[in-house]
Amino acid sequence: MPLPCLTRTPPAGLLQDGVGRLAAWLGGLSLAGKAAGLAAATFLSEDLTTICAGLLVAKGELDWVTALVGCTLGIWIGDGLLWLIGRVVGRPALRLPVLRRMVSPAQLARAERWFARRGLRVVLVSRFLPGSRLPAFFAAGVLGARAGWFLGWALLAALLWTPLLIGGSVLLAPRVEAALARLSQLPGAAKLLPPVVSLLLLVIVLRLLESLSTWRGRRLLAARWKRRITWEFWPAWAFYVPTALWYLALAARHRSLTLPTVANPGMDGGGFIGESKGQILHDLVAGRTEAQPFVARTLRLPPAPRRGPDPGSEAGEARWPALRDWMAAHGVGFPIVLKPDVGQRGSGVRLVRTETEARDYLAGMPLALIAQEYAPGPHELGVYWIRAPGDAAGRIVSVTEKFFTEVVGDGTHTLEELIVLHPRAVLQAQTFFRRHAELLDWVPEPGARFPLVTSGNHCQGTLFKDGARLASEPLRARLDALADGYPGLHVGRFDLRAADLPALLAGEAFRIVEVNGATAEATHIYDPAFGRLRGPVVAYRTLFTQWSVVFAIGARNRAAGHRPLGVRNLLGRVLAFRREQRHHPPAT
Repeated sequence: MPLPCLTRTPPAGLLQDGVGRLAAWLGGLSLAGKAAGLAAATFLSEDLTTICAGLLVAKGELDWVTALVGCTLGIWIGDGLLWLIGRVVGRPALRLPVLRRMVSPAQLARAERWFARRGLRVVLVSRFLPGSRLPAFFAAGVLGARAGWFLGWALLAALLWTPLLIGGSVLLAPRVEAALARLSQLPGAAKLLPPVVSLLLLVIVLRLLESLSTWRGRRLLAARWKRRITWEFWPAWAFYVPTALWYLALAARHRSLTLPTVANPGMDGGGFIGESKGQILHDLVAGRTEAQPFVARTLRLPPAPRRGPDPGSEAGEARWPALRDWMAAHGVGFPIVLKPDVGQRGSGVRLVRTETEARDYLAGMPLALIAQEYAPGPHELGVYWIRAPGDAAGRIVSVTEKFFTEVVGDGTHTLEELIVLHPRAVLQAQTFFRRHAELLDWVPEPGARFPLVTSGNHCQGTLFKDGARLASEPLRARLDALADGYPGLHVGRFDLRAADLPALLAGEAFRIVEVNGATAEATHIYDPAFGRLRGPVVAYRTLFTQWSVVFAIGARNRAAGHRPLGVRNLLGRVLAFRREQRHHPPAT
């Protein structure tokens, strides 16, 4: 008989169809057979099988004891098999595609650190922490945990977990059935909800209850909700829809979809996309000794040669000597910044502190990249500057003050707990968890400050504040003077770093780490102080004005004889960047 939960028959409700077929499948079996059947089904999905069992209990077609014994037995055996694979096969088992998708090296390393601190109690704790169970049980085998102790803790965890899931299913079953019965009365696609969708809805509810059961889960759940209702964290595809519509309206008015590509004739493609960051900085100081103190020293490294079976290794070995010699010739020491030569939104930016880290980055990055001296700050500003063709002086229309999120140790909480406790860091907790996966269990000393982010990008975790008060006349004059030596630069954002803020505002003692062209944003719009209602108004008003200016400057340059890129050319650049972005290493 086919498994009932995989049927395509449209149900009238959850219990009337999908679970009813499960009951029919188990109905002819003895109690022991039902328990064995449920145990076997847990190997396909522990949670879905346990939920199905709970729904049958709710309908009276399966007794509590059989459901509990069958599901607990299956879960316990599955946990034991994970331990056994780790014990017998060890780390090479991660080469298997199935395990590689479920257990990452970072997760395994963290599980090993858990065991070092907490012993086999981790087996019990991880049963209730989403995403930690598989790596923890596999790590127990790799580390040689004794079978008797592991299986004992695993049985205790299963005996605590299974009744909660079954009980939750029993309690929620009437509500789910009633909701689906109402849906079945609707016309069209609502009648076609398969049983698996119903079960998934129940899984979501139970996982929600699971998150609410722990302090960490409640904090992260509240942070996810806050992100959903806070405009600065809206996903890009939603945030930029109004801006895209405004762009199309401007393109129709000016009769060109690609007119912004001549807003800066001196930049490749106007700085729209695909421009070389290293080339821009080179052109800014080329032959001008007076400009060199204001631009971070930068080396552009070409793409790595792709020969032989291990292109990654060749990528590191072929370019390391050039980087080493450049550092020696210019007196640049570690740390340095490595990042893709073509990039956006901080993708692939890495602060490397040792030769080993630099070699690793080069090995994992076959694309063209730039190496740059590290300007430690602590002050960083994003200055949006405009000087239309023919104007004698430029204008600073936006200043963004950037603050790098950090946590302070107390000698008690781990780095992960400090992130969850931090009112700002928790909003981007998953970004910081991935970036600092190997340090999450480290307990910083009291008073120790740990920066969670070093690159000045909002999506990487930096806090942006409106710095309109910092738009000084001396700084404007200095940017004008620097732009004088870069023919064809009319609009963009200068990212500046300095150790002393008053000196920066006086137009002295700063480093330009990046210049962005036509698609640069006036990033003060991401200041959370604008609020949930005023924030979008400020953002769209700023972006609409910005794009109007970019199109107007592009129109002037087109009238002067500059030709915008073709649509096919621009689309090719966009697609090429999307392909290359897959090779970018994780950012810091």
